[in-house]
Amino acid sequence: MPLHGEWKTLIRLHDGRSLSGVPIYLPADPAIGAQRLPAPQSFTRDVQSERRILQRELKSDVPGWLWAACSAVVLACTLILIVALGWGVARASRLLPEEAGLPSSPRERVGT
Repeated sequence: MPLHGEWKTLIRLHDGRSLSGVPIYLPADPAIGAQRLPAPQSFTRDVQSERRILQRELKSDVPGWLWAACSAVVLACTLILIVALGWGVARASRLLPEEAGLPSSPRERVGT
């Protein structure tokens, strides 16, 4: 178990839908103003939300609309990609049977 360097070390507790943890060692991070949490030989710490421990660099002063706007951009890009792929596959499926000399309609394939 790394108790030095840039590693975050904790004991994870999972109980149903609750994810908690006990921080063992957390490195200092001057960029976010987080202090180093050392791991002495013997200590007692409270159980905390695992998200609070692992995402301690998460900023709370970010406006809520920014998350919604970024999510909307990702959704729009995903939908554009799906539509473009569907269009490309539909176009290729219309062209390939005719080029290969295969009949284009199901009735011609069966012979009726």
